[in-house]
Amino acid sequence: MVSQTAGGAVSIPAEHAAELSARFLPVVSLIMIPFLALGTIRRHPPESPG
Repeated sequence: MVSQTAGGAVSIPAEHAAELSARFLPVVSLIMIPFLALGTIRRHPPESPG
């Protein structure tokens, strides 16, 4: 399923890569959305009243 080349890189067949990305993309997006939101909040801090 996953073959390791001589250089140490792992090569995954296209169909398995598509399956893995379809499984992990929702999880990765759920994990990344809060970090992205925090990053945008830190870049654009809310204006303090007064």
